[in-house]
Amino acid sequence: MLHATKLLGNQAGETLDTITREVLNSGTNVQYAEGQVSARYQLVGGEASGNYYFSVECVRRAVRTLKNNKAKKINGYYVGIIHPDVAYDLMGDDDWVSASEYAGSTQIFEGEIGKIHGVRFVETTEAKIFHAKDLTSTTRNLTVKSYASKVITINEALSAGDAAALAGRLIIVDGYLYTIASATAGAANAAKITIEETPTHDPAADDIIYPGEAGAKGRDVYSTLILGADAYGVTEVTGGGLQTIIKQLGSAGTADPLNQRATAGWKAIKTAEILVENYMVRVETASTFESGEN
Repeated sequence: MLHATKLLGNQAGETLDTITREVLNSGTNVQYAEGQVSARYQLVGGEASGNYYFSVECVRRAVRTLKNNKAKKINGYYVGIIHPDVAYDLMGDDDWVSASEYAGSTQIFEGEIGKIHGVRFVETTEAKIFHAKDLTSTTRNLTVKSYASKVITINEALSAGDAAALAGRLIIVDGYLYTIASATAGAANAAKITIEETPTHDPAADDIIYPGEAGAKGRDVYSTLILGADAYGVTEVTGGGLQTIIKQLGSAGTADPLNQRATAGWKAIKTAEILVENYMVRVETASTFESGEN
């Protein structure tokens, strides 16, 4: 029971963090890398060059935005919520100051790893990753066989289930983003995808079709939140919040006549709300790594 209670405590904390994370990542104040591109699907990662990874310039631009929006600092700093994969890309910079260098003179946030250009960074695997799921149950990408009038015939076969699941999804073809209106099941070289948009550049034979909900070529995109004071709020319910409920052996009475069952669980009241969009910036980048959906 003690072990179960500890596991449930960890699960509860992560679940409540996830609720807050999803709300904050629905904000509209977005910066794509250093501003080189204007949309998530254009963020490049995993290439020999030209990758849009998190950098000092990303931090500087986000801080400039918050200052221009008159966002107040938290104990003299803005706070960044960063994934370990993204922190790896940032911490090699010469301007990086590790938390161990100023611990003792400054109160350290839980999980704090360091600071740079007026932002103190807290590292967590709960930082949002935008992950594009595979296009079918057996393949991540598809390939163009031919194109005509918004209809893409593909080289791969599509089952009825895969075709139904594709409706409404985003795809990237030759660097362009499209929305799938519908898909038709069929054998290899006969299955079809119909897109909603009229392309300005027609898909060509052998073009790779990538899932389009994340970065270029379906690459994972990471969210780093840079927050000022009063950017968001969470519920504080008197008598509510998180409750851990334990039923000991024998508590079920005649429903458990041999006292064989005990239970443990938790319940909570939780929501979060963005209070001032201009007091937070979501910086989206690719990373050297890909950890998948979280």
